[in-house]
Amino acid sequence: MRYDKYRAWFVFCAAAISLFASVALLVWLGHSFENFRRANARVVLELTRRNLQETLFGGMNKAVDLAEMMKRAPADSALFLRYTDKILKKEAVICAYLVTDNKVVSIWPKGSFTEEIGRQLREYPYVFSLSRLIRGPFVGGLVDLEDKGNSFLFINPMFEDERYLGEVVVAAKADYVLKELNMAYLRQSGYEYELWRVSPQDESKEVVEASDPHIDLSDAERCTFYMPTEWTLMIRPIGGWISLRGRLLLFGGGAFVIILLSGCIVLSHITLKQRRQISSILSFDHETGFLNRGGFLEELKRLAARGKNEYTIIYFAMDEYIRLARIMDEKQRNEYAEHAMRCLRDYIYSPHITARMGEASYAVAIFEKMEMKEAGDIARGISLELLWKTRIKENREYIHADWYFVRCPDEGTDPESLITSAIKGCEEKRQRKAMNGISVSL
Repeated sequence: MRYDKYRAWFVFCAAAISLFASVALLVWLGHSFENFRRANARVVLELTRRNLQETLFGGMNKAVDLAEMMKRAPADSALFLRYTDKILKKEAVICAYLVTDNKVVSIWPKGSFTEEIGRQLREYPYVFSLSRLIRGPFVGGLVDLEDKGNSFLFINPMFEDERYLGEVVVAAKADYVLKELNMAYLRQSGYEYELWRVSPQDESKEVVEASDPHIDLSDAERCTFYMPTEWTLMIRPIGGWISLRGRLLLFGGGAFVIILLSGCIVLSHITLKQRRQISSILSFDHETGFLNRGGFLEELKRLAARGKNEYTIIYFAMDEYIRLARIMDEKQRNEYAEHAMRCLRDYIYSPHITARMGEASYAVAIFEKMEMKEAGDIARGISLELLWKTRIKENREYIHADWYFVRCPDEGTDPESLITSAIKGCEEKRQRKAMNGISVSL
C-alpha cells in the first residue's frame, strides 16, 4: 500500500515535472523563435532603410545635380530650363522650381504653371523652407501640390560660403517614386510593413505606404531614420511573429523534442535562405547582375576582414547616357547595358568585383597592388572599351566614360571613404571639363 502510495506520488511528481518542463520548453522555444524572427526582421529593416536612403538621396534626387549646376548663375531662368530639359524625365517629374531671392523665378516645363512664377517662398508649405534651414538636401513624401496631385519633393539649397543663393525644388510623381522604392518586395518576402513620417508642419503621423492600412503593427520591429525629417519603417511577419501553425508546431514539439529539434533545424535553414535571398536582392542590381553601391561597400568590408587590403577602385561615369536614355528605345538601352557588362566582365583578368553605382555609373575594385601609371592605364583601357556608338533618329551618338581611381591603402583604408573619394574625384574631373567647355564656347 505504502509502495503504491509512493509510486503514485512519484508518478504525479514526474508528470508534474514533465508538464512543467514541457510548458517551460514551449515558452522558451516560443520566446526564442520570436527573438530569432525579430533578429532577422532587424536585418531586413537595416537593409531596407539603407536602400530607401540611397535611392531617395542618390540617383533619384535630381535637385542636387540641378542646384550644383545653378550655383554659378542662380537667377538664370533660361539656363535652368536648359539644364532641366537635359536631366529630368518628363514621365517621372511633375515640375521643377528655381527659387531666388525667396521667390520662384523659373518653372520647368516651360509654359506650365506660369502662375507660380513670382510667388513668394513663404506662400508655399513649410517644407519648401526646410532645406534652407538645415543647409542640405530635403526629401518630403506625399506632399499635396493642389491640382498637381501627391508628389515627393526633392529640395536642395544653393549656398556660396555662408550666403544663401536660393534653392531648387523637383516634384516627382508619388506613384513613380514609390514604385522605384520597391517596398512590395517586403510583402513578397513574408512581411507586413508600414512606412510613415512625422509631418514637419504639425508633427502628425503621415503614412507614406503600407502593405495593409487596417493591420495593427504595434508589435512590429521598427527603425527610425532622418531625411532630415523623421521617418519610420515598421515590419512584422505576415500572420504575426508566431502564427497559429507555429504555435501548433511548438506545442507538438514540447512532447516530441526530437521532432521539434529537427523542425527547428529545417526552419532555421529556410529562414537563413530567405535572409540570404533578401540580402542578395538588396545587394545586387537586377538589370546587370552586378553589385549595387550598398552591396559593393559590404563586399569590400567583408574582403578587408579576410585580409584583402590592397586594391584599386576605379569609378566610371557616362554622362551622355542620362541624356540619350530618354530618346533610346528599349533595344538600344539593353544593347548598351550588355555592352557595359561585357566590357567590365571580360577586360579585367585579375581578381575583382564590379558594381553598378547608378543609372549611368559603374565601379570596379581590382585586388592587386598597382602603381599610379598602371592603374591609370587600366582605367583608360576600360574607358575606351566602354565607348559605344549608335544611331538615334539618323544622328550618330557616342557614349564615353569619365573615370577616376583611388588605391588602398595608399589613399586610405576605409572602403566607404574610398568610394566617396572616387566618385567625388570623377565629379570634380567632369566639372572641370564642363567649365572648360563653357569657357571655350564663350
